[in-house]
Amino acid sequence: MPHLIRKITQRILTQVNPIFVVARTQNDFVLDAMEFYCPGRVTPIDHPPDNQTLDLIRNINLCHHRLNPDSLIIPGYYGGQPMVQGGLRPRSRNDRIRNLTNQLDYDHGDALLLIGQRREG
Repeated sequence: MPHLIRKITQRILTQVNPIFVVARTQNDFVLDAMEFYCPGRVTPIDHPPDNQTLDLIRNINLCHHRLNPDSLIIPGYYGGQPMVQGGLRPRSRNDRIRNLTNQLDYDHGDALLLIGQRREG
């Protein structure tokens, strides 16, 4: 993650101090960032979705009719094409993250929903 984006994100998270951070992406670097900001507490990186996580997704209106509740993958979310066109797909150095995002059909526009917990609520 570029240094400036990391500084801006850190400042916002420090000021707002949210319990949860949510992202929807197909970019490995977003998963890297979630691991940095919510170490050991990111669904589905660190553990599979549970009922509490699925309830949270419904309550904050992030449930999508194609969301797979076991993987938190939304097939074709980005309209049947990659979110970012052109160039190589950005890949993490972290094997766990690459293994997770390898489940995405990148060219078909699949997205992964991430729920990170920063603190107890």
